[in-house]
Amino acid sequence: GLPFSGCSAAPVFPLQPADPAPTVTSTTPADGATGASNTNNIVVTFNEPVNAATGAFTLACPAATPGATPIALTVVTASPASQFTLDPAVALPPVTTCTLTVHAGAITDVDSDDPPDVMTADAVITFTTALDDNPTVSSTSPGAGATQIGLGSNLTITFTEPVDVAGNWF
Repeated sequence: GLPFSGCSAAPVFPLQPADPAPTVTSTTPADGATGASNTNNIVVTFNEPVNAATGAFTLACPAATPGATPIALTVVTASPASQFTLDPAVALPPVTTCTLTVHAGAITDVDSDDPPDVMTADAVITFTTALDDNPTVSSTSPGAGATQIGLGSNLTITFTEPVDVAGNWF
């Protein structure tokens, strides 16, 4: 037995609150976002450290299309973690609604307060991609800050993605 402390006094032993199941607290892009990057990684944040089993995250673009082939994701972050970075294998299609699903049965918490908790339901995050990310210059030749370049020298510009150049653009 435990000692009894009386009706109005505090208990002799501390009461532990029940350990809640893991939940998704935020994502980047956020649920309902528009104009999301076509090329950035996706970030999923949980309320506590969790283990993510294989297949914990799936991404479909377009969303809610029966039989749509999921876009392969590389989970950059190792378990356990409270934030996971997901790298899509390809650039997401422009101006398309995508659905990220975090599968409840593949997410478990790592604490020892009770048996491992699993999420109570799948987390479904829907967002719409941008028209296209703007290409940026990745390198130039001659390089930035170069001096005493010959008058007839060529200028080479390399972009982060293919671009169409029309007319006199410089």
